[in-house]
Amino acid sequence: MMDELLIKTYPVIAGTGIPIVDGPFDPTVLDVAERTAFPNGVTLTRLTRRQADARP
Repeated sequence: MMDELLIKTYPVIAGTGIPIVDGPFDPTVLDVAERTAFPNGVTLTRLTRRQADARP
């Protein structure tokens, strides 16, 4: 099970690539814990798994 996910995004569009997730559908609810934007347009987002009792 995933506890934390870091996603780095670039201001570029690419047509193909490796899938980020593969396998059976089993969603995990995540909350944005931190987001940093850099002057070159890159963003780094840290997501953490939402605790079971904090679901909306």
